[in-house]
Amino acid sequence: MERDHVMALDFDPTVVGIASQPFWLSWRDEAARLISHGPDFFARRADGTSVVVDCRPVERRKPRDAAKFEATARACAMVGWNYRLVGVPDPIVTANLRWLAGYRHPRHDLPDVREVLIPTELDFDRYRHAQEVTDSMSIETVDTPASAAAAVALDRQRAPETRFLPIAARPVPDHPGYFQVNRVDRTGRALPGGWTFMVDLTKPTVVRNRGDPDRLDFAAALRRATRA
Repeated sequence: MERDHVMALDFDPTVVGIASQPFWLSWRDEAARLISHGPDFFARRADGTSVVVDCRPVERRKPRDAAKFEATARACAMVGWNYRLVGVPDPIVTANLRWLAGYRHPRHDLPDVREVLIPTELDFDRYRHAQEVTDSMSIETVDTPASAAAAVALDRQRAPETRFLPIAARPVPDHPGYFQVNRVDRTGRALPGGWTFMVDLTKPTVVRNRGDPDRLDFAAALRRATRA
């Protein structure tokens, strides 16, 4: 069970560092007996916050264990850390994560294939199709690569279905701060149909809409879109 939870932390885009059995706490109970406990995991998030995790199925939590978990939660609160006591994870989510995790094995790291199948969001030369798509979708209009990359990152965080797909962001004319994010083919061209995500980096928000990315009425799409 601990393996499944640390795997979930590893897939969490907000987690930037994980430690197993990060520390031990020791204290004496009311009878002066020495008590100690080592939490299962410590995770650091991108925003600087931290979370300490203990894993124990509900049916295996004995009174003496509950006392240790409560003491650990109090200690974490004293130093400004979050604390989570978790049980058996969702079996469907876990099965999917196990399947995806298998592709992290070095045997699947084929640079030549990766370069063809998944364009790098920062490699904007791959997305130059000014003569093939409308101006609103042309990468020629991108003069802020860092903002486009930020739009892609926010989209992947808010819309999990895009995390393992090649996507690209383009600024939206007449709508400062907005980027249009679409799935792209291996040449970098936005795929017709399907979904379009509209990212506002100033708030920040991500909204979802369906329609042809080359003929999108952006103002109308914003009115009928749903938040991701």
